Amino acid sequence: MNDIISEISLLYELSLSIGSSLEFKKAAEGFVKILLSRKNYQHAAIYTSNGSVDPYASDHYSIQYEYPIKIKTHVEQLKSNYTLIHHLQKERFINVDLKENQYPEVCKETKGDYAIFKLSDIGFMVIYSQKESRFSSIELNKLSSVIEKFGVSLKACLLYELSKKQIERIDSVSKFPKQNPNPVFRISKQGNILFFNDASKPLLDELAINEKNLFDTPLKEIVDRVLQEQKVLDLEVNAKGTDYALSFTPIKEYGYVNIYGKDITSIKQATATIDKQKVFYENILNSLPTDVVAFDHQHRYTFINPVAVKNQEIRQWLIGKTDFDYVKEKNKPIKIAEQRREKFNNAKNTQKQYEWEEKVINQKGEIEYHIRRLSPVFDLKGHLQMVIGYGIDVTKLKATELELLKAKNIAEESMHSKEIFLANMSHEIRTPMNAILGMSKLLEDDPLSEKQKKYLNTIQQSGENLLVIINDILDFSKIESGKMTFESASFNINTLANTLIDSLQYKVSEKDVALYAQIDASLKDFNIIGDPTRLNQILINLLSNAIKFTKKGNIILSIVPLRETHNNVTLQFKVSDSGIGIEKEKLDHIFKSFSQAEDGTTRKYGGTGLGLTITKQLTTLQGGKIWVESTLNKGSDFYVELEFQKEEIPLSLDLKSPQKNKTQEALLINKRILLVEDNKINQFYASSILEKYKLKIDIADNGQIALEMAQKNTYDLILMDMQMPVMDGLTASKKIRQDLKLDWPILALTANAIRGDDQKCLDAGMSDYLSKPFEEKDLINKIITLLNL
Repeated sequence: MNDIISEISLLYELSLSIGSSLEFKKAAEGFVKILLSRKNYQHAAIYTSNGSVDPYASDHYSIQYEYPIKIKTHVEQLKSNYTLIHHLQKERFINVDLKENQYPEVCKETKGDYAIFKLSDIGFMVIYSQKESRFSSIELNKLSSVIEKFGVSLKACLLYELSKKQIERIDSVSKFPKQNPNPVFRISKQGNILFFNDASKPLLDELAINEKNLFDTPLKEIVDRVLQEQKVLDLEVNAKGTDYALSFTPIKEYGYVNIYGKDITSIKQATATIDKQKVFYENILNSLPTDVVAFDHQHRYTFINPVAVKNQEIRQWLIGKTDFDYVKEKNKPIKIAEQRREKFNNAKNTQKQYEWEEKVINQKGEIEYHIRRLSPVFDLKGHLQMVIGYGIDVTKLKATELELLKAKNIAEESMHSKEIFLANMSHEIRTPMNAILGMSKLLEDDPLSEKQKKYLNTIQQSGENLLVIINDILDFSKIESGKMTFESASFNINTLANTLIDSLQYKVSEKDVALYAQIDASLKDFNIIGDPTRLNQILINLLSNAIKFTKKGNIILSIVPLRETHNNVTLQFKVSDSGIGIEKEKLDHIFKSFSQAEDGTTRKYGGTGLGLTITKQLTTLQGGKIWVESTLNKGSDFYVELEFQKEEIPLSLDLKSPQKNKTQEALLINKRILLVEDNKINQFYASSILEKYKLKIDIADNGQIALEMAQKNTYDLILMDMQMPVMDGLTASKKIRQDLKLDWPILALTANAIRGDDQKCLDAGMSDYLSKPFEEKDLINKIITLLNL
């Protein structure tokens, strides 16, 4: 009896809790706590599907409430196709057999008893009891009836909470237009304003003042048109200095139009600025005298200036198209487009500028040459933005280039002709000079009267002066043509200077002049690396110049070190004289070509006026400097500064020609020499020298005769002139080496003094080279060297 009363009381209490609250949690908490405490159950969990009340929500089943704290973790969410859901569609409740336990996700315990009840159509409720006895069928039926009603109550709670959310959402949405910083207003079909927010007021105030001027068409007509066409209409208007973009959106079912606006003043200003800049830069690009185009990453034209394509229609048509479209339209060879695409890909893939020359045919059928360049432009991430193409018409430039090339060839031919002329002139002048000076040397060995010696000395001095003039002209020609070269050899500056002073003593012997050198003591055993020949030439020119203009007094060559580093030394050479001096206003002119201090100097003292010019050129070409200080009638000081490399190991270099060695001279006796020379006087001079050393001499008048004699006879050495009739010395030497296969020493004797002749001799197979006019000792020393004596 007490059990029945207790059950009735429980059911009554549970029924009272149902519907006590519309809040889901409170309703569930009241019902579950009463049930668990009165029935001594240990746990209850409520699963619901939100999709049961909200069609837009997920239809998965999830725990909405459980009490007390979980005994073991339950799965908080179940898929709608879970087996338990299908079973509850047919059954009001399920008493779970834990031995089989088909629902381990919601029934975690292995002891006790689980009962699962259907909660109307919103989900299910799981109840767990630790009692060893299972739920009775009577108990399950009773609980099922109460829980089903409880499920209906919970559904009401869910619907209530859903409606609250919907109301909040609607309220939030309704506030959006009012709080929108952009204009939002609504116009009825009759043209009445149904709604507007604060941001719309400036626009509506302007509209009220002058509706037609604002829209160009009455607002009602615009609304009618939008409602009729059922399409969104976009307009731009200006109200009180502010630009707006308005979108008229039709709401057909309610018969009104919503207008959404946006302040675009700053956008329009920015656009206007951009457009202005675009026009500015396009004007610049269009005004450039070169082709300028721009391509996108697919090689489509995005910009073309009028120089690139003069026809405006074609220029506009090409935008967005490729060269393939162009050649197809103009019926041009597709090869043009293929070549341009290849070059575009090259610039794109290498990410570097690509340049080439292109030959095109213009509209007049004329050939044009264009230099083209493609420059890829990449953003900071390395993505290609565009490729800019530049082109310039170089047709005229190319024509000018061809003219310049033609002029260059003419100039080179002229220079070559000049060299040939100088070589011929050198040969024609030096050949007789060799005879004059040579014969005068031979004459010195004979007993002469004082009068005859005086005549002979005059001949020798005149000949030497003439030779200086020839050498000056040839050196000047070399410098002028840029063919002057400098060697790098080791020499002793002290030895060079003293040898030079000794060689010039004969020039001052008939004057009341003392010629000597003052060399810094530190340079006594000091070796340097440079061009001793050119330095010797510089100092000879300066000393000879001083001797020429000094009648009495002193001429001093002083040499001192100025600056010194670990590897280099700068020397200062000073040539001082007590001669006629130079006027101050003439000092700037003396280093100029063909210029001397006085107009009558050449007539009075002789010379070409090239000596100082050549000296200055030789100095500056070696990186040095030269200047002069002078006082009229008191003398002059010429200064030269040159930098040389230092050589650590001292080496005394005697620039004097080696003296004849009596043992070597004896070895020359009966050596057979073939002299190949067309000039009879030079034949006589050379023969006279050779006969003094008891050499056997055969003479050939040209190269052809020399070849015939070389085939018949054996010679120890051949002296070969360079320029001869019938066959020259170079040709003859080549044939002796190549055709006759003879390895006899061949010494070239040439009156040419042009750069490159020495190399020509060696290339032809000659053994060495000696310029005319030559000294007896130089010839004999060359012969001794070549014969290895």
